[in-house]
Amino acid sequence: MALLLLLFALVQGLISQQADRQWAHELHAAERVWRSLLAQESSRLLDSAALLASNHELRRALGRKDLDQMETALALEGERIGAQITAVLDTDLQLQATKPLDAVFLLWLKHTAYPQMARAQNNRTPADAARASPWIDDPDALSQLLRAVAEHGTRDRSRSVLALLGDAPYQFVVAPVLDQENNRIQGWVLMGFALAQSLADQMHTNLDVHVLLFADAAHNPNPPTLVFSTLATPASGLMLEADAAYATYVGKRYAQRKLRLPALGGELHTVLLRSVADAELPFVQLQLWLGGLSLLGLALFAWASARSVRRITAPLATLQQAALALEQGRFDAPLPPSAGFDEVSQLSRGFDAMRQSLAEQQGEIRRLAYRDRLTGLPNRQRFVEAVELALGQQRAGQPPLSVLSLNLDRFKHVNEVMGYAFGDELLRAVAQRLSEAVGKGHLLARLGGDEFGLLLTGSSADQALTQARLILAQLAAGMVLGGQRVDVRASAGLAEGPRDGSDAEALINHAEMAMRQAKRRTAGVLCFVPEHDRSQVADLSLLGAMRDGMVRGELRLYLQPKLPLHGKRALSAEALLRWQHPTEGLIAPARFIPFAEQTGFITELTTWVIEAAAQACAQWKHLGFACPIAVNVSTRDLLDPAFAERVAACLRRHGVDSSQISLEITESALMEDPARALATLQQLAALGLELAIDDYGTGYSSLTYLKQLPVQTLKIDQSFIAQMASDSRDAAIVQSSLELAHQLGLLVVAEGVEDAATLQRLQAWGCDWAQGYHIAKPMPWEQLAPWWAKQPQGT
Repeated sequence: MALLLLLFALVQGLISQQADRQWAHELHAAERVWRSLLAQESSRLLDSAALLASNHELRRALGRKDLDQMETALALEGERIGAQITAVLDTDLQLQATKPLDAVFLLWLKHTAYPQMARAQNNRTPADAARASPWIDDPDALSQLLRAVAEHGTRDRSRSVLALLGDAPYQFVVAPVLDQENNRIQGWVLMGFALAQSLADQMHTNLDVHVLLFADAAHNPNPPTLVFSTLATPASGLMLEADAAYATYVGKRYAQRKLRLPALGGELHTVLLRSVADAELPFVQLQLWLGGLSLLGLALFAWASARSVRRITAPLATLQQAALALEQGRFDAPLPPSAGFDEVSQLSRGFDAMRQSLAEQQGEIRRLAYRDRLTGLPNRQRFVEAVELALGQQRAGQPPLSVLSLNLDRFKHVNEVMGYAFGDELLRAVAQRLSEAVGKGHLLARLGGDEFGLLLTGSSADQALTQARLILAQLAAGMVLGGQRVDVRASAGLAEGPRDGSDAEALINHAEMAMRQAKRRTAGVLCFVPEHDRSQVADLSLLGAMRDGMVRGELRLYLQPKLPLHGKRALSAEALLRWQHPTEGLIAPARFIPFAEQTGFITELTTWVIEAAAQACAQWKHLGFACPIAVNVSTRDLLDPAFAERVAACLRRHGVDSSQISLEITESALMEDPARALATLQQLAALGLELAIDDYGTGYSSLTYLKQLPVQTLKIDQSFIAQMASDSRDAAIVQSSLELAHQLGLLVVAEGVEDAATLQRLQAWGCDWAQGYHIAKPMPWEQLAPWWAKQPQGT
């Protein structure tokens, strides 16, 4: 009997001890998940603020100090994003514009965002309200508080700050408003969001942990105020009275863990509660079983005492080892199978059931910490750990592992045109398509935004490159979402370990570098080479050198003549840009134009070329010489609403007629945003400028689409002209394009004419103009008039 009572007390002690440790472990893990959810929410809100900061209308309004337009942009974008408080500040963090924000609005906002908090403060005295809302009598205090929030946000690398307004908490994020033309910060966007109770509800649903949030305003003698709670009945400040491990509320006992978050104007207290009764259910069942077995043992004690000792001692040691394993957090070691029906066997099975339950809860916690919520794929943290583990297990003689970084092309455009809900649906569909393409044995993860990562093991570099191309090809097949077909294209970068990086962060970073190079060159997929790392520094240096070169007058205007193939003697030319570097000599456009397009500096180069062309036409006018000049226009220029006005101002400044300047637009620039491109083209056509489609045949448009545009000329790309003499298919493309263009009333220019035979065939087919080395190479603009004077009159 004494032995049985000792067993009961020992097991009860083990259960209580293990329960205490388990509650502490679960609440500690829940705290990590809660902090992770807050960090993810902060990142999401910062993305929303960055989107508002990139709003073109807001940038223009801030530059012109247009208060009405700033308030309109804040109201529209703030409502769409879900921000309760929005403001625009200048570079000195002086408030420029904000949504209507006063004590009445904040009181209404508190009642709307935090109903539990509003009910708890119904009995507050006016003096208490005045201490929590000092701006009721001093409106300038609100502006000072918003400025203080912005100062904290701009100093914090996360661009995020918690603040109490009227003792109600809000999460503020700040994002810079960039002047793209001058590449500088012209102001800041400040957005405030009420803390979402949905995060707490998610914690409660997934981890069975209650979350209570209290706001403790500075200089407020009252107890902290409840913001929201997942409890069925709102709780008061009872939970903050002591730092005990357990608390009792409405007759129910909870294990609790508290954490404090600093906030501007006070503190936020989070209380995590785990129901002891719900969590101890497996332990209670064990206790009931043990109690019943004890009673049975007492009745049979006299008959079975010796036999019970032999049956209990060994299993008890096993149970003790199992309890020790659970204490150390090892949930993957099952107890030995026990098929008997005695009390110790039942206890053993109960312990094993408890182990499995705890293992499932631990797995759910790990899933939340290492899974992307949108796609269900592993997140970046899980991917980094997997790459680090794979590198650590790499052995000599084995095939190297590879990391693939994949980024969707023009995904930002999808979000802007179709909305974020459609963008999320597209990301889920892409994740499913990638999972099917990758297959088993490799790890696919979402690294953030529209970037995915793939860990390829057991494959050579060539095999990894082949698989990457197959993945891109399967994505390019497109998909149908909501009854609408979506073309999906991506760029990818491949890095091989350990050659390209001995640790996970370096390897992933190099794969992302290669991906950005592939996106810049539209190359699909590229393998990392050390030059990619050095090229980033070189690119930054090149941008600075280009800006300095423009100021020092190192840019040169070159012209390549175009001649008519029928009719009277005439001349026109295409403007080409050259850079006369002081040490490297004449730099070809292929080296700096792509980088200029990527950084936005291309708009400044286009402006320079138009100015130089207009100046040349003005000087020729005084000499009695005239030659229309065609200038290439980039995508960024075509999508700029102010571009047409800048061109008109340039023509007026130099006194040049619009017939002397024409503009050439590539097909890809038209297809980037057809509606905005068409609006700009109509403005340019209204100025009397001649418009031409350049590099026809290399993009995605068609003559059916081109007939809707106010263009007069079509330039056939030189890739078709150069091969038409030796490739019958290119010849057929050129001839059919000529016929169809003429039927639409368009003039046709053939560029890249390199020999007399090609020129004669184009003339026989009715081509209107020709351009190429067979006619003349590009020359400095000053040499064009003398060159034309030497040409035979019949040319």
